[in-house]
Amino acid sequence: MPHLIVETTRQLAGRIDFPGVFAGLHREMAALGYARLEDFKSRVLVAEAALVGGDAATGFLVAHLVMTNARPEAMQAAMADLILARLAACVEKAAPAGEVQVCVLHRQAAPGSYRKTVVAGSR
Repeated sequence: MPHLIVETTRQLAGRIDFPGVFAGLHREMAALGYARLEDFKSRVLVAEAALVGGDAATGFLVAHLVMTNARPEAMQAAMADLILARLAACVEKAAPAGEVQVCVLHRQAAPGSYRKTVVAGSR
């Protein structure tokens, strides 16, 4: 299951439609055969405090792409490139004040390091 965990500064949190961005990314990556649509998991974590170098006006958006099932390195790199392009376009469209650093860190979870269960809520 690919997990996309986005960390961003407060200045961007309210300017980007992350649920819409994630929905588009999930559909696009599923259509490319990277994983089944229902296997993608994405979320945003907003930094309460952040500083890039010594410039308080510079923002950032860091996406962590974590694979829980093994995929070829070339596929992980292609997924990261696609995510980077889509997120950079969203940041540009949001037109924030100041510079924003956008990056994707992609990695494979170590074999045996992932556990999962599903808990059904009451209906």
